[in-house]
Formats: sequence, structure tokens, C-alpha cells
Amino acid sequence: MGTIRRGSEQAPVKSRRRIPLGWRLAAPGYVMAAVFLAGCAAKGDVETFHDPATSFDELRTWAFLPSRPPDAITNRPTLVRVIETAIREQMTANGFRLVPLGPDFLVNYHVVGGDVDVRTTWDLYGRADLFLIDAVRDSRSSVYVDGTMIVDVLDPENRSVLWRGVVSKAIPAGSGTARQGLEAVERGVAQVVGQFPP
Repeated sequence: MGTIRRGSEQAPVKSRRRIPLGWRLAAPGYVMAAVFLAGCAAKGDVETFHDPATSFDELRTWAFLPSRPPDAITNRPTLVRVIETAIREQMTANGFRLVPLGPDFLVNYHVVGGDVDVRTTWDLYGRADLFLIDAVRDSRSSVYVDGTMIVDVLDPENRSVLWRGVVSKAIPAGSGTARQGLEAVERGVAQVVGQFPP
């Protein structure tokens, strides 16, 4: 298992990138595709935050967080399957191996339903990580809009957040049924997970 090294005196690190999430669609006759197009007309943002006291160099293996906390897509199995497949594929492309036991880190994702105060995401795992509180407090937005997806990399021992990626407008309206919407979700996952490790 890789060793997670920690220090204590560095300041929180935050990277910010604006990444377009809009794609043109050609699907006449499909109301859901039209809804999707409207949802993706604006540019989405990708933000990443990581604990500056953590070294990611020795991380090699990962697993999904067991018993994922409920969120806006808990009852949408098609969307859950698409997101998890996209995460697996991107983590493999990043050089990490999915294992059933003893991972170096855990991965969880959380989809925001409705517009929520960013502060409510400090402690998704029953704890508030201080670096994350500082980083999220200084985020460009004080609100995560409906459809925002959060991807967290966690310490498997204490479930502390080591890295967080946030992509807005990742889950467009109707994406649980429209093929075009599911493809957009796949792209959004690849964009945010592609920035791990920092």
C-alpha cells in the first residue's frame, strides 16, 4: 500500500481552470435532447483542491468508497453506472489500478441536487477537513448549482479528503435518459478526474 505523507506548515493549494462543457447536438424530435442542449449552453467550470500536506507520488491502487452516501442520483441507476464506468476508465488512463482490497486511496462522487451552499460540502464524510474548509471558502462560487458533480479522493484509513475536483453543469437536465446527456456526463467525468493527481 502506498504511504500518504503529511506535513503541517504549507498553505492550502487550489487550482482553477475554466473548461467548456457545451457541445452541439443534432437530435431533432427528442425533447430530452433539447433540454440537455439548454443545460449545456453555458460554460462549466472545473475546480480542484488538494491537501498540500499530502504526497500523491506513491499512490498506485484505488477503490470506490463502500456505501456511497445518498445524493441526487441515488435512484438513477443508469446515471450511476455511466459515472462509475467513466471514473474507472479515466483512473486507468491516469495510471491507477482498481483493486478489491487494500487500496491506496478511495474515490467517491457526489451529485448536487438543487442549488446548495458550498459550505454544506465540507463534511460529506462526517468530518470537516481544515484545508478543504479554507479552500472551498475561497472558491469562485458560494453556491454549487444543480447538476454539479464533486469527485473526492479519500484516505482509506480515516476518510479524510486528499483531493477534490468539482465540475459544474456536469449532470444536465434529462441526462438520465437522453444518450446525448449521458455522453456529456462521461466527458465531464473525464475532464475533472483527468486532473488527478495534482
